Parts: sequence; C-alpha cells; structure tokens
Amino acid sequence: MKYILNIFSIWANLLNCLFSLLFSGLKSKKLVYTISRGKKRKLDLYLPDDNGKPTPLIIFFHGGGWMSGGKKIIEPGVLRQVKRGYAVASISYSFIPWKRWPTQAYEIKAAVRWLRVNAENYNLDSEKILIWGVSAGAHLVNILGSSNLSEQLEGNLEPQNISSKVQGVVSWYGFSDFSQMGKNGFIALLTNIATSMLVGENVKKNTEKTQSANPINYIDQNTPPFFIMHGAKDTVVNIHQSELLYNALQEKGIQSTYFPMPNYFHSDVRFNKDIYIKKIEAFMDNIVFTK
Repeated sequence: MKYILNIFSIWANLLNCLFSLLFSGLKSKKLVYTISRGKKRKLDLYLPDDNGKPTPLIIFFHGGGWMSGGKKIIEPGVLRQVKRGYAVASISYSFIPWKRWPTQAYEIKAAVRWLRVNAENYNLDSEKILIWGVSAGAHLVNILGSSNLSEQLEGNLEPQNISSKVQGVVSWYGFSDFSQMGKNGFIALLTNIATSMLVGENVKKNTEKTQSANPINYIDQNTPPFFIMHGAKDTVVNIHQSELLYNALQEKGIQSTYFPMPNYFHSDVRFNKDIYIKKIEAFMDNIVFTK
C-alpha cells in the first residue's frame, strides 16, 4: 500500500506544482545559460518587484529521476519567495540515458557561473545565491553545495573563470551516497536502475565512478549551511540517504538542519505547508540578510 501511496504522492505534487505556477501570475525570462554537448541548456528566471537593491537568488532544480521533469515544475514554496523579494531561477539539465554523469554536475556549475556573470544585468546579488532541489534535483544541489569551491566537478562549459560558489542549500528527499542504497531498505527497482543509468554502471559495484557522484565525499570546510527534509515513508529515496548527509555534515562541523517527516511520502505536497516553508525562509533570510 505504501508504494502505491508514494506513486500517488508524486503525481499529486506534480499537478500541485503546475497549477501553482499557472495561477501565480509570475512571468519568467527564458534564458540560455550554456551549450552542453551541442545542446542549449536553459533556465527560467523569475524576478521580484524592483526595490532598487540587488536581490538574493534561489536556483531551483526539479526532480524526475534525472530522466524526466522540467523547469516549469517548481514547488509552491519556492515560487512564493519571489513575492518575498527573492529572484528564482529554475534550471534545465541533461537527462539520462542520453547524457550520463558527470555531465549534470558540469551543467549545474555552469548555471551558477552564468547567473553570477550576468547578475548585474538582472539586478541579482552575486554573493547571495541559494540552491533548492527535490529528489534527483536534491542530489544535484547536494553535490553543488558539498563541492563548494572544489575544482573537481567544474568541467569546461562556458562561462569559465568565475566562481560557482553558493551560500546555502535546501535539500528535499535527495540522494547522498549511491553505494549505500542497497543496504538501507531500498526496494524500488526503478530507483536502482535510474541511479545506475546516471553513473553508467551498476552502483552496487561501488566503483570510483559511483563515488564521484556521492555528495558526502565532497563535504569540507567550504561547504555552506544545509536545510534537509525527508519523509520517513519515502520508498523511492530512502530517508537513510538524508540521515547519511546530515551526519556527514555534522562530522565536518557544517551548520545543518534536518527535519525527518514521520508520515510523509516521496514528493509529498505537505512539504509545502506554511509551517515548514517559514522555517526554510528563516534559514535563507539568516544567510542572505544577516551576513
């Protein structure tokens, strides 16, 4: 029964995201942030009302198992930040099986660099960049945040010679260590297939390629603060993945907040409840308005 409920939860949240954007009244600028293997990679940029000051930026990464989804699928809790004075950029990235790891890492790093290069053009504060991701998108923000200031996953996509540093991470039900999935209750066959397709080999082999996609391997003193949420009834991405991430952050002394949600499923619409979004807003505001 819980597996059926997880599938229902994913579809319900997909519709919730699409309708929230449709009725939000927000308009986006459609922009190309890099060329990756001959294909334009795009983002949608939502800007708040101009108050004369550079605005902090949230970069959002959608879910979909690295093989589906799109930049129009934005969580309502993310969208509401535009009216609070944040700019929001929703990012497209390459899908499997056509493009495998680390192509996705190179693209998301390029997206941050492009937004920083073009910050003045869109009145963005280039030193106040936060990232927010769900599911597969949370894996990408976990990687992007944990490898802050690291050269390992920068790649050679344009623009070059500018920092991809971010100041904070919001991670919802994401992956942190592919090599530990089978040991901790993962029984969703499609999840194992998707992660193996991303890496290009069976993740159970625990090879160097698999380890290169594991966020917990990059955490160091340059990693920014994290805000992590995960449902205990998630059968797509086991909650142990967020526990591993949180523990690794704590071991390195990185400021991190973790909310395990006892009765929540994967991609649960209840993650967008006002009580939780306000906690995230306090986390983000503390980073961008007090430093």
